[in-house]
Amino acid sequence: MGWKGKLANKVGHYLSQSLEFPLKHLYTYPSPSRSQESTSVEEGFREFQQRSGTSIETPGGIEDEYGPDTTSLTAFLLSLLSSSDNSSRRGSDSAEESDTEQDGSAGSLGHNKANDDAGNNKIMGFGSEGSERRVHPLEVSEVVSNSFKSRLQAASHQAATSASPRLPPMSEDSLLLSESFRALLYSAMPIIVKDRHWILLYSTAKHGISLRTLYRKSAALPDPFLLVVGDVRGATFGGLLTTPLKPTTKRKYLGTNEMFVFTNANGNPRIFKATGANRYYLLCMNDAISLGGGGHFAVHLDEDLLNGSSGACDTYGNECLATSVDFTISHVELWGFAHAISYI
Repeated sequence: MGWKGKLANKVGHYLSQSLEFPLKHLYTYPSPSRSQESTSVEEGFREFQQRSGTSIETPGGIEDEYGPDTTSLTAFLLSLLSSSDNSSRRGSDSAEESDTEQDGSAGSLGHNKANDDAGNNKIMGFGSEGSERRVHPLEVSEVVSNSFKSRLQAASHQAATSASPRLPPMSEDSLLLSESFRALLYSAMPIIVKDRHWILLYSTAKHGISLRTLYRKSAALPDPFLLVVGDVRGATFGGLLTTPLKPTTKRKYLGTNEMFVFTNANGNPRIFKATGANRYYLLCMNDAISLGGGGHFAVHLDEDLLNGSSGACDTYGNECLATSVDFTISHVELWGFAHAISYI
């Protein structure tokens, strides 16, 4: 028998020997106010303490009408015993629950790990010799990330190394224009020229050196035309002509503000468009052809197409387009534009 049982027997023995009040007072029920009955219980309890020599403190009086009367010694002892038993029971129950939770957690973790391994195997496939390969999820993420980076780098490299926008075909190769320079000129041309084939109407290498021949060949197609000149020092320059090439005997300027001049002298391709300062776009005469005015001609070619000059002018706001103000011509080409490549 434990100490609790011994204490209960001892208290019961003293109660049976010393106290003379009904058993119904061992546990009383709440009442709105303290009655004579509860007062006698307290007196009996004090008398028990005096005879037994115990010094057990009483609880703080009768509770309200919603709780038990703890002034009763038996109720107090029962509450102590029940609270102690409950504490012990709760401790053992908590330990059991903790063990159960740990077992459950371990089982759940094992189950989740098995699922993760199965998922990884499903993602990564099989290892060598037909056995499933188990891979950590971080490794899967790294593989996906590296794959994405590889695709992104490949796309960037393809965009960087891709060819320039498709240019319309040429009737024959040019002795003066590279594809990159032609792409620059094409980007500055008016809408009417877009998607039209480039037709070589005149070339000094093919038709001889004659300004009159150039004028005559230009009649095969309507304007606009592209006049391209090369000097003996390697510069390529010229201009876009937006008017028929019909020579006049008087100085009469022709053309529109869609005209421009260009150069790649010193390896620096540049285009100069009309500034609006004047309307000296094109001067087409029997003994010369000139682009621009106001200060100097942007391009001036003699009738024999052997010599020329170039300088700064107000019409296009350009600098000298050739390697020097006065230059010797190496080649001259005149290009027209058509929807079909049926012209020679």
